[in-house]
Amino acid sequence: MLYEKIERLCKENGTTITALCKEITGSTGNLSTWKKDRFWANALANICIKFNVSADDLLGIPHKMPEFSPLLLEEYSDSALDIAKRYGALDDDGKALVRVAVINAEGRPAVGVSQKITV
Repeated sequence: MLYEKIERLCKENGTTITALCKEITGSTGNLSTWKKDRFWANALANICIKFNVSADDLLGIPHKMPEFSPLLLEEYSDSALDIAKRYGALDDDGKALVRVAVINAEGRPAVGVSQKITV
């Protein structure tokens, strides 16, 4: 469960999940919701930033890249393929920064959104 993963991260970093909840949300009132594995998206983003972990790792999403057909590659420009190669060469932190930049550029909410994520 997500709550246990976050609790483990807290212990590894010398804090408690209660203190983390207060730091991230401003109070401990959300702790009971967290115990049900229900987190606000901005809280998860801030937890990832605080502990320097990717959201994929925190949520247990496997790091499997989609398989591409060579026929599909013909549909892309050379510059698009160059960008894809450069993105593929980034470490997880670099890829996370690119994803955040894309989200911000598209005007989608990132940190501070008002939607809950239930895992």
